[in-house]
Order: sequence, then C-alpha cells, then structure tokens
Amino acid sequence: MKIDYKKLKECLENEINSSNKVIICTHKNPDLDAIASAIGLYSIVETMGKDAYIVIDYEDLNLDVMVRRVLEDIFIKFNICTNNELPPIDDKTLFLITDVNGQNRIYLSTQAINMIKNAIIIDHHAKNIDCIKTPNTFISEELSSASEAIGKLLYMFNIKLKDKDLYNYILAGIALDTNFLTRKVNPATISVENYLLKKGANLNFVKGMFNVSFQEDRIIQNLVDFSSFYSLRSAIIMNRANPNYNYLISQLAQAADYVIQFVDVAMAMGFISCDEVYISARSNGLINAGALMSKLGGGGNIESAGANIKTTDIMGLYDEVSNLFKPDSTTCYKYLKKP
Repeated sequence: MKIDYKKLKECLENEINSSNKVIICTHKNPDLDAIASAIGLYSIVETMGKDAYIVIDYEDLNLDVMVRRVLEDIFIKFNICTNNELPPIDDKTLFLITDVNGQNRIYLSTQAINMIKNAIIIDHHAKNIDCIKTPNTFISEELSSASEAIGKLLYMFNIKLKDKDLYNYILAGIALDTNFLTRKVNPATISVENYLLKKGANLNFVKGMFNVSFQEDRIIQNLVDFSSFYSLRSAIIMNRANPNYNYLISQLAQAADYVIQFVDVAMAMGFISCDEVYISARSNGLINAGALMSKLGGGGNIESAGANIKTTDIMGLYDEVSNLFKPDSTTCYKYLKKP
C-alpha cells in the first residue's frame, strides 16, 4: 500500500501545531537512513515553530562511521539527546517515529514508550506485531527508505534546509537502502532524488560518504569469503574462523549487499557486542527477507531486513539459521514472495 502523502502532511500539520514539543525517534544503532529522515522531520517541526529533539544514543561505540560523521556535523545545529536526556514528557508531547515501528527496535526506554500519547509513524519496513499503538501509522513497503518519504514531505512543505549538506544526507539515506539506486527503486524514488539534486545535493559528495578504508574493505571481504551456500540459492555469511569478532552493523549489511548479487537471499551475521548478534538480510525479491527475520525476532521488508539476537552462542544460532535452507527443510518456502 502506498503512503497517502496528502493525509500524512495534514496529520503532521495538525499534530505538530497541537503539541508543545516534538520528540523524534528512530531505531537502535541508527543507520544513515534513520539519521537523515530524523533530520528532515526536525526541519519540518522547526519551520512550524515548535521545539524538536532527536533521540539517538550518540555515545554508542558501535555507531557506523558515516553516522558518526553526520552526527558530528549536526550536533551543534540540532537538539540531540540520549534516552537519559529526554525533556519532560506530557500529554501534549508528540513523538515522530521514523524508519522503525516495533517497540523492541525503537531507541526509547520502556518508561518513555509507555508515556506515548500522541505519535506518528513513518516507516518502510513491514508492520511489527509490537508496533507502537497510534492511529497515525504511515507504513509502506513500497518505499525505498524512510528518507524517500521525508524528501517528498520537504517538497510538499516547501522547506529550505539549513545548509546543502543536509540534502546530501537525505540523498545518502536513500542511496544506503537502495544500494545506490540498484534495488527497490520506483518512479517516486527517482522523483525525490531529482528534487534533492535540484536543492543542492551532490552525487559525488554522497558517493564519497560511502568510501571505506582499505582495512574496512578487508574486514568486509574477509567476511564474504566465509559465505556458505544452500538450496534455494541462499547464503549465510559468518566468520567461522573467528566467530567472536565484533562487527559494525554497516559491515554486516555491506557483506550481505555484496553476496546478494549471486543468490536469492543472503544473511550476514556476527557479534555487535559481547552478548548480541546481528543478522543483516537481503533478498532479490523472490524470498521475503522481512518474514524470515521476523521468525528470529526481527523485521524489515521483502528485500531488506535484520534481527538483533541476544546470545553468546553464535554457532548455535548459525545452525538454527542454516536449518532453514537445508534441502529437506520446507521452512524457507513459506517465505517465498507470492506472485
């Protein structure tokens, strides 16, 4: 289902005008799409004369390098806070939730989640079972990214951002989730990209944001070298020589992005902390990656998904995931995309 942007714009106008402050939230360990879409929403709120806050765990050592660079650039220009620095929440506080909809994935304390009275969700992932309860839910798996939706809103609100780099960040959010416009792209995506370019975004600048060092590239390629291929043209990517190695989520995502060129579904898994494993899943559209990840407590959409699993036994988790793709298993067939 497509997003009704006219209804979304009216909802934002009504709810923001009725609020006394706006708290913008995204998922734990945010990626560039999450940060960029939060920046765009912040700009809409600010233009309407309301106080806005972006809630991010900027102290997280596992944040992606690109995300850290963006945060360093915007830190003094935007009100950014952690869970422990939230302003007082009352009945007139509005929560704008972007690039996430499930309670277990959102970066908010349980106490803060329980205090939500007014919220608007904008997301491109499948609706989670534990989706934040609100009548103002704008979720569409047809979106390439949350940044695409926010780019469209910036156009509709006719908002001029503080500087051109902010347009670059939103374009980079789209580039991240579409693997540079090679996956999950539709005419609406191209339209938003053209709008951002007209406003001053620069493709060369955006491409430069994704440049990795030789050492970073070696980490990703070494992980790819350990790909295991199963039936249904599927692959599980895990460093079996050094399974306890800690990765950034972005490194796992890039490994899955690389391998999906050769299979129908690819899943890269690795520790992101001493007791937490992350799985980054990619699909060419024939298998529903989001449905597979929901079986492991995660979520996403047909082509891009992920899951955080609290465990210290990554080899046991590897066996559990690989069992989905063994020749005698019918489990994976349940998640084949319906024609």
